[in-house]
Amino acid sequence: MAAPSPRGSTVAQGSGKRFFPASDSTARRHPEPRHLPHLAKLAARHADLRIVIDHGGKPEIAGAQWQLWADDMERLATTTGVLCKLSGLLTEAGPNQGAHAVCRYGAHLLACFGAPRLVWGSDWPELELAANCRDWWTETATLLSGCSPAEYAAVIGGNAVRFYRL
Repeated sequence: MAAPSPRGSTVAQGSGKRFFPASDSTARRHPEPRHLPHLAKLAARHADLRIVIDHGGKPEIAGAQWQLWADDMERLATTTGVLCKLSGLLTEAGPNQGAHAVCRYGAHLLACFGAPRLVWGSDWPELELAANCRDWWTETATLLSGCSPAEYAAVIGGNAVRFYRL
């Protein structure tokens, strides 16, 4: 028997069935890199589920891990309609790394998802463990410097308004 969840989705109870999104449902995911292939499967099975990946898919920047994360994020961007939050990268880099430690990762997200599918986030207060908001804002401005004013506005706030229907 299925019961409605408080978020408008139907969850099967006692049947061993998995989550079935209702029309117009949203999901925020905080995946670790090992979860990204599973997220791609979820997005493929539930194309009407609007998904945003938090913290850029949480790349292991402090551990200098790149290729697996980069490949999985590119696959998600090209095979699904998910959006990606441009947030949490400095936190993943760790303290004393400097803002430019995340350039490669942010540039990859922008290249893969494009301005229409990136959603900026501050990651405050966790950001303060690694850097400060000024560093992240400066890094963001540098990353988006090649964008048009409309693309910049979309990443900084317009995409969030659209995704969350604010």
